[in-house]
Amino acid sequence: MSPLKINTNGGYALISIALLATITIGSCKSGKNIQRSETKSNSFIEIAFLSFDIYEKADEELTVDLTNLNWVEGKIKEHHNQITGLSKDTDLDLEFLDGKKNKVKTVFVQNPLNPTLEYFSENGKISKKSVRLEKASFSMRTMLPRNVKYIRINYIDGNEISLIKLE
Repeated sequence: MSPLKINTNGGYALISIALLATITIGSCKSGKNIQRSETKSNSFIEIAFLSFDIYEKADEELTVDLTNLNWVEGKIKEHHNQITGLSKDTDLDLEFLDGKKNKVKTVFVQNPLNPTLEYFSENGKISKKSVRLEKASFSMRTMLPRNVKYIRINYIDGNEISLIKLE
């Protein structure tokens, strides 16, 4: 006995065809059904993916270069800007500024030139060691409004290292 019984007046066949058509049309529907209620403007918040190179010049002055910036629509779940563990004066804060150089957002970053490495010592215990690098790269992602025009990079104690203009 077949699971679908077709009678002579076509009642089951008609229901089956209608159900099959509904499923087929529903499965062909585009997954891009997202509409933005606000128009894209300078203040629209997006995800910014940023890559930097940081190095020390001969006079022990730091230089930071923005090597890549990509804007992507969307939202990320951001954690609160915790400065736990960022107690060294050599750690950095990145201030994102608008066109008038007003602070929009600050993000704290451990100085990539002063990483703390964990390793297994000879007795099998985990140990930590701070090292000093001459050059390093670091990347980050954060939610930013499109009206951000500058990034000011400071030591955590407030001494400015670099001011980068975004293009």
